[in-house]
Amino acid sequence: MIEIQQLPNILLENSNYGIGDLDDGIIHIGTNFCKNHDIPLCNNCPIKDLCEGFLNKKELLDEYRT
Repeated sequence: MIEIQQLPNILLENSNYGIGDLDDGIIHIGTNFCKNHDIPLCNNCPIKDLCEGFLNKKELLDEYRT
């Protein structure tokens, strides 16, 4: 069984990346594509196919600001 806290480490296992790289990537996406803009840049986002707001809950794009 995997605990949610272990998920980032499992995703990065056998890669050249560490948890800091994952954090930096999420921050980069949040500040460059998400609701840090008047209109989110979802269509250009590299993880839009994994994004709950983009795929299923458009209200998340209006209610939360990074």
